[in-house]
Amino acid sequence: MKSNLNRPEINQPGNSELPRYEVRSPNDLDPAIANVAATIQHPGRSLKLPQWIKARGWLFLGLTSCLVFGGVGAWALVWLATPPPSADCQNISVLSPDMERLYCAQEAARSGDLPQLLAGLKFLEEWTPEHPLYKEAQKSIDEWSAAILRIAQQRIEQSDLKGAVDLAKQIPKSSPIYQDAQAIVTQWQTLWQRGEAISTKARNAMKQQRWDEASQYIASLREINHDYWRYQRPQLLSRQLLAEQQARRLFADAQSLASLGAPTDLGAAIAAASKIEPTTFTWAEARRTVKQWSETLLALGVQHWRQNQTEAAIAAIQPVTLNPDLAQAAYDLIGLSYARQFAVTSKSSLMPSFNQLGSLTTAVTLASMIPTESRYYPLAQASIQNWQTQLQDSTQLQLANVIAQTGQTLSYDLAIAQAQQITPDRPQRLQAQTLIAMWRTAQQQLEDRPYLLYAQQLAEPGTLVALKAAIAQANQIAAGRALRGTAQSLVRGWYQAIQTIEDQPILDRAWSLAGQGDLNGAIQVAANIAPRRSLYWQAQGAIGDWQAQLRAAQATQARQSTVTKSEPSSVPQQTDQNFPSSDPSPTSNTTVNEEGTASVTTPPTAEEFPQPGEPSHSNTEPPPPPASISAPAEQFVRPGNLHSQPVVIPEPPPAMPPAPSHAQPVVIPDSPSAP
Repeated sequence: MKSNLNRPEINQPGNSELPRYEVRSPNDLDPAIANVAATIQHPGRSLKLPQWIKARGWLFLGLTSCLVFGGVGAWALVWLATPPPSADCQNISVLSPDMERLYCAQEAARSGDLPQLLAGLKFLEEWTPEHPLYKEAQKSIDEWSAAILRIAQQRIEQSDLKGAVDLAKQIPKSSPIYQDAQAIVTQWQTLWQRGEAISTKARNAMKQQRWDEASQYIASLREINHDYWRYQRPQLLSRQLLAEQQARRLFADAQSLASLGAPTDLGAAIAAASKIEPTTFTWAEARRTVKQWSETLLALGVQHWRQNQTEAAIAAIQPVTLNPDLAQAAYDLIGLSYARQFAVTSKSSLMPSFNQLGSLTTAVTLASMIPTESRYYPLAQASIQNWQTQLQDSTQLQLANVIAQTGQTLSYDLAIAQAQQITPDRPQRLQAQTLIAMWRTAQQQLEDRPYLLYAQQLAEPGTLVALKAAIAQANQIAAGRALRGTAQSLVRGWYQAIQTIEDQPILDRAWSLAGQGDLNGAIQVAANIAPRRSLYWQAQGAIGDWQAQLRAAQATQARQSTVTKSEPSSVPQQTDQNFPSSDPSPTSNTTVNEEGTASVTTPPTAEEFPQPGEPSHSNTEPPPPPASISAPAEQFVRPGNLHSQPVVIPEPPPAMPPAPSHAQPVVIPDSPSAP
């Protein structure tokens, strides 16, 4: 579809020969495009430009040429005036241009560090005079060589001859100061040889304790024309000389102390020798002697340790810590001594406790800190094994003790069974057996105390029947039981009470006869109380008094008879045969025989004392009482009669346990018959 839009005509200047087309719609373009294509296919047809375009074209070409050449010149000027970009020295390599490598070497050497200076010299010494950058490199070599020589001079001032010489030899032969450096090195070596020779002589003199000679050598060093040998080295040797003299004095004092031989003196000697400077020649000599002293104290410490004398062991070992060669061994033995001290403390109490377990645990911990390279490591391991065994046994005994603390018969049985598991080869066997014996004693006391209390209750009335019943009850506690001794003590007292009850009537009868004046009859009756009876010595005392009265009466009668003979009388003299003629010692126990003489009776021994139930009659028949002698009744005082009470045997308490199976049947002994 065609539109009637008004379009301008395509009419260019100078194209008069080209056909003009009026394009009014898109479809009108087709003929124009076809005509242009035909023109291109036939190049023979040429397009002719107008004249004014040709004139302007030459002008434009000239201006363009001026602009191009001017821009190139300006760019070249800027490029020449601008410095080249800095090289990346972090990524420099052997393949980098020499200019960049030289630049990076110069930048690195600006820091003045010795490694950078040596690296720069090593890089540039390979360049020959033909190298385009050789002159620039020589400037850097000269600068860097001077810096290296200054560093070498610093080292020589620090007495580092080898370091200074090695550094000076790093200066390349191409350096302008190479010859000067070699001359300086030769001078250093010459001075050093001379100075070292003098220093060696001075040290040898110090070693041989020739102090004046050493001082002369030190003074001669000041003649060397070098600051180090003139000032620094003499100062060092002078300080060494003073140290050697002080060390010799200390070593002499230490030897004087050690000669006393006591452990405390050896410790003081080690302390004195420890003040010697380790850098001195004296220490090299004293070191061997101090080691001998230290070994002696260590051996003594081990001996005390084995004897459980831990405090003495620590006191003996402590000075060895000042010896640097054996300090570690001393600390190991001290730690082991503290461990043993805790182990010994755990045995201070018979009863197991938690403190005992804590002490053993601490001992094991301290012994475990001994290092494997220590000389006391085997001793520590053996102790650890023993203490761990003790810890196991103590734990078991602690459990048994807790069970036994309930105080019941069954709990004692369980505690004893627990403690019996500790075999004879265990270290706590003795403690276990002691606890077992203690628990068995407590168990027996718990079982037998009711019977003993019941026997005491039976004996309270004090009658023969009650006392015999109490004795029978107490005898049920068998031999070997915990309360056997207490029971037998009570039984002996009750036997004496029975004898008193049985013999008191005999003694009362004797006192009665004596009160009636029948002294011989009283003596005869009192003599029936046998030895080892409870009233025996009381009866013997009464017999002695009565015998004394008889002797006094005989003496009075003898005096009266003498007076009668001296006076004339028709009455024949008669002698009373009823009085004994002998006069025994008043302190002896005497009896009167049939002839009227008194016989001495010695006190019986304890073995002759009769047991209850034995007859109390004496084998000696007393003589009949005299008929002619009487004594007033008021002269005799006798103890009151023991009045017997009706026998009442109490019943055992309802909670009383039955008699143990080991008890014997109750047998009430018969009382001896009265005369």
